[in-house]
Amino acid sequence: MEKLEKSFGFFTVFTTVVGMVIGSGIFVRANTVFSLTEAPGIGLILWIVAGIISLAAGLTVAELGAAIPETGAMISWIERVFGKKMGYIYGWTQVVIYLPATMAALGIVFGSQLAIFLGLDPLKYDIPLGIGTIIFLGILNSISSSLGGKIQIVSTIGKLLPIFIIIIYGLFFGVKNGTHHMTPIINMHPSHGKSLFVALGGVMTAIMFAYDGWIGCGTLAGEVKNPGKNLPKAIFLGLLLIVIVYTAINIAFLMVLPWDKLAYTATPANDVARILFGDMGEKIVAVAILLSIFGSINGYMLTSIRVPYAMATEGMLPYSNILGKVNNKLKTPLNSAIFFLITSVLFCFTGKFDLLADMTMFVIWIFYVLAFVGVVLLRKKEPGLKREYKVPLYPITPIIATVGGVYVIVSTFFNMPMYSIGAIVISLLGLPMYSYLERKKNKELIFENI
Repeated sequence: MEKLEKSFGFFTVFTTVVGMVIGSGIFVRANTVFSLTEAPGIGLILWIVAGIISLAAGLTVAELGAAIPETGAMISWIERVFGKKMGYIYGWTQVVIYLPATMAALGIVFGSQLAIFLGLDPLKYDIPLGIGTIIFLGILNSISSSLGGKIQIVSTIGKLLPIFIIIIYGLFFGVKNGTHHMTPIINMHPSHGKSLFVALGGVMTAIMFAYDGWIGCGTLAGEVKNPGKNLPKAIFLGLLLIVIVYTAINIAFLMVLPWDKLAYTATPANDVARILFGDMGEKIVAVAILLSIFGSINGYMLTSIRVPYAMATEGMLPYSNILGKVNNKLKTPLNSAIFFLITSVLFCFTGKFDLLADMTMFVIWIFYVLAFVGVVLLRKKEPGLKREYKVPLYPITPIIATVGGVYVIVSTFFNMPMYSIGAIVISLLGLPMYSYLERKKNKELIFENI
């Protein structure tokens, strides 16, 4: 079977991390953070805490990516530590829930922002515009892997410039006018009626979606040049930059508007830009937001289409003989891309960004925690495995990632128990599929040996 080529260097992987993470979350989830906390101080602190957890998580799984650089990433890592069945459940969950639902969530918010920019009704046009964007980028990434990587580099550079402008001008505005809205630090009795634990859990889930996406570069591991060096460096530098950017832009927001204004607007960045730069500036920022989400969708597309491909090459999806093919002419997993586009479009018809975003965080962090634990277990199970990179401050870094991950899982369950149970049930449906495909493979082997 023809293999995917090693065509990605450090800068492509770095921009994939930054491009996938900095998408819609920083622009559309600020209102969730401040509306649930009703206190800007704790809101800012939680942006930093979530960044530290994400950084610890990225540094931890980078050890697995460097030691086991295979396309499919965590499927291979979890399988290596916990066995083939558990690796399959993770891959199944990615294919049927996490990746297409995340893509749909990004597509919906992009469609909504594009509709607003074009003067259309976002409630009417968000889904058609989102679906069109997903299909367009799916076609581009199916034509060429290097083209998808180049789009990622350009879109990442393009999105960071206006973000830095908002940060600089927002901070200058606050200093010049003596406006800052950083207090109160915490509100022990928020008015929404939820307990502080549940409210903060909802905030963490919202923020973790804004930080999510760093794992995607691990999916490219089999196509990365010198993965032992480039993967951990790209993850660390990318996430460090993102923590700084997210914290700084939220401070800039609060220099311009009070938390209660930010809490009850669907477009906080646009509102801040209107005050800082006027109507024309707001339009420019709106373009930057669109470019940012566009780049995030492209990053997910670039990495996600490789997951069904990786599973199909092992015969672990229906029609694996089709999904596991690399197109001879394009040198891309074209059939896998088509399959992923269909599932993503189906999720788009839910039309609910927040629901999709929170559900994906619940289900994916279960497996992230398994990966963190897997780093520890693999060191004991395979001490002789070549590790060009080892997680720093071991075991403190994996412990931070694990504790943070467990909190996200538990708090999300309390915030949306029915959808969380639904996500678990869909994931567990992978067990009968695994058994069926294993029996099918065994029968084929028996016939081959007759």
